[in-house]
Amino acid sequence: LLMMRLAALALIVFAFARPFFRGAEAPASAEGGAREVVILVDRSYSMGYGDRWTRAIAEARKTVDSLTPSDRGTIVFFGSGTDVALRSTSDKGRLLSTLASAQLSAGATHYGPVLKLAGSILAESTLPRREVVLVSDFQRGGWRGADGVRLPDGAVLEPKPIGDAETANVAVTPVAIERSTFSDQERVTVTAGVTNHGAKALDGVDVTLEVNGRPIQTQRVRIDANASSSTASAPVTPTPAEARATVRLGDDAMNRDNAFHFMVAAGRPVRTVVANRAGSRDAGLYIGRALAVGETPRFDLTPRDAESLTADDLQPRSIVVL
Repeated sequence: LLMMRLAALALIVFAFARPFFRGAEAPASAEGGAREVVILVDRSYSMGYGDRWTRAIAEARKTVDSLTPSDRGTIVFFGSGTDVALRSTSDKGRLLSTLASAQLSAGATHYGPVLKLAGSILAESTLPRREVVLVSDFQRGGWRGADGVRLPDGAVLEPKPIGDAETANVAVTPVAIERSTFSDQERVTVTAGVTNHGAKALDGVDVTLEVNGRPIQTQRVRIDANASSSTASAPVTPTPAEARATVRLGDDAMNRDNAFHFMVAAGRPVRTVVANRAGSRDAGLYIGRALAVGETPRFDLTPRDAESLTADDLQPRSIVVL
């Protein structure tokens, strides 16, 4: 009982003394001190859908704006590879400028390497608080198991999802070219594939064939949800002999995959020199007939005696020695 009375008396004395803490020390104790923040920004191909890239940069800017003068920030852009754009600085101006100059890539997403990199940057920091901010649309294919990823003890990973509740996107797949001959002119037929990455079937997708920047044919196809379709153009004659061609779709939320560019060249025969040994004049008869069967490519055969071959005959081309 005596001890309790003495303790109560001590508390009364302590209260009247009005102790205080310095203002600079109280926030540091409450918040845990300065931060080392690594901002990981996904710039893979899928981030070009709609306004994802704009929203991703805006989210990264919010994180930079939240940094205090005692904090340090690192910006890393990633896709199939990683790029440390700016490392461990408290200069907000440089961080914001780095974000403003960033561009999308054509690579896929791979989270393992960039998270390992973030872990190594945090492990080298001496600041008391360590954080990773991951800005991404979180494509499922970007995670390939654990990948040996481990952040330092006490580090915090904060995901910032940049996604869409519903997506709809069509894309051109590589084309196939079939050659034919009509009235001694070579013609080509272009078959284009179109893939629907959305959850709804599309009844009218315009597929346009352009040659040298000029639209020459447009066809409409129907594509089921999460499926593919194809369409073949009417035969066209390449003019000039080598022409730039494009298969193009109409605009959608991701225009980067709406065009496929290629070259269309008139078929050229493969110049072939059949060199006969002395005394075997007709030895190349059968191989000549065999090569004449094929039309893609065609072979232009020239018989020669082995002794009469010239330097021009030995230029890069197909040469059959019999």
